[in-house]
Amino acid sequence: MSLSPALTEVLFAVGCGAALVARDGWSDYPPAALKAQKLSGLVPPVEAVVAARPDLVLSHFPPQRLRAGLDAAGVVWRGLAPQRLDEVAATFSDIGRLCGRPADGAALSAAWQQAVADVRAARKDGPHPSVYLELDPGGGRPHTVGRGTFLDDVIQAAGGRNVMADAGRWLQVSTEQVLTAAPDVILLTVAARDAPARVAALRARAGWQRVPAVRSGRIFTVDPDLMSRPGPRLLVGLRAVARHLSPRALPPYPAQLRALMGQ
Repeated sequence: MSLSPALTEVLFAVGCGAALVARDGWSDYPPAALKAQKLSGLVPPVEAVVAARPDLVLSHFPPQRLRAGLDAAGVVWRGLAPQRLDEVAATFSDIGRLCGRPADGAALSAAWQQAVADVRAARKDGPHPSVYLELDPGGGRPHTVGRGTFLDDVIQAAGGRNVMADAGRWLQVSTEQVLTAAPDVILLTVAARDAPARVAALRARAGWQRVPAVRSGRIFTVDPDLMSRPGPRLLVGLRAVARHLSPRALPPYPAQLRALMGQ
């Protein structure tokens, strides 16, 4: 059982998807995952989890009540919450080992790390624009990331400089902070259908017309599923960010990743 959209994607990527008996309410990729029983919410009730009779439960940050309930029921569980790109790759090996496909997990981890290194090498010589990444471009105070997160790693690997790198790890920001940071590029994690309205709303924010990225029109959107899930498709998100930061060509995906990344 997987209670994390990212870990669900990893299960299928390492060849263990057929063993998935149940999933959380947000695990919707790959399409084959939809065949598994859907439990309510991101952290379903312990009783529902145990009733599905899993041999192993994978979760991102399993809360204490879930951990205690699974321990009491004798159900094996693992909490996997990668914070950096290299830790994301490590989950592929970990899950491959846990579900009986250690060689496949290790191979995926190695190929994925090489693909990240290829993008990093392609953007090493610049340009290196300053970047503000906004995770919640809807209502309310927006969120972003700083140093020590896999999304900060994504910005750096793509050739950018995170203007909020030293502001914290996962944080809310104010208009004043963004105006002071003066980013060259703004990235919004937003679904394609909502992108035009969200970009227009950002442009209309009081004072934001003074931000260099807004003045130059360098506001770009990336599918949140490709950025918020620390799984295989984070590589697709990384490449999308790299293309937004520079028009220079990127190396192709390694052969063993092309089908997995929808190429």
